[in-house]
Amino acid sequence: MGKDEVEVAIRALEGWSRTIDNWVLICAAGVAIFLAAEVVFSVVHWRNENRLRPLRVTQAQLHADELVRLNNDTARLSAEAESAKGQIAKANARTAEAELRIRRLEPRNLNWSAFVDALRNTPQCSVEILYFADDFDSMSLAGQIDLAMRAAGWPEPSRNPIEKPLDWTGSTPMAVDGQPTGVTLVARDKTRRADEFSAGNMLPQNSGPLTPFIVMERAILAGIGKLATWVNGAHAPPEGMLRIVVAPRE
Repeated sequence: MGKDEVEVAIRALEGWSRTIDNWVLICAAGVAIFLAAEVVFSVVHWRNENRLRPLRVTQAQLHADELVRLNNDTARLSAEAESAKGQIAKANARTAEAELRIRRLEPRNLNWSAFVDALRNTPQCSVEILYFADDFDSMSLAGQIDLAMRAAGWPEPSRNPIEKPLDWTGSTPMAVDGQPTGVTLVARDKTRRADEFSAGNMLPQNSGPLTPFIVMERAILAGIGKLATWVNGAHAPPEGMLRIVVAPRE
């Protein structure tokens, strides 16, 4: 190889060496830039995390506080609903009590047509009507029964206030076998058991013959709606007579 060729080869090698050095420098610069970028990214991420962490904590606390508030509101509304139910129940009770007082103040009125229709053209007997004299409503109802019996064609009944014995300590109507309240039909009947009593608003079943007692029982239930009966009691009237005892309303 000549001297000129050697010089050309050396210059070529020097060119390649410089090229390699440039690439090494470029790669080193790239690595340095990459590492710097990683450091910058890490620092920025760390700062952002530190900046956002209080916000996240605050939002979580806000959600927790909102949940507590909602739970408290639910409990309060439930308590108010229960209180309202109690107040409604008390109001309904007061209304029912007021209605009962009003009904008690209203006079009892006989269902005239129903009573008369039930008595007309039926077996009859003597009837006495006894009423509690200290109660105007009892006296008024006794008068209505008296007039309705006459309209139905029954014999004119006797109508008087209850007279109780001086030594009587019980309820005045019970001195004549009546109940303390309401209307009682009293009779003496040897065919019935001793001291037979019933009360209510339903007519008991009876398959026997139609008697004045059964007729009057049906008529009073039709005319008043409720009746007590007492047969063969200690103070019953003579057999063959019916007694209607009108006591204060229930």
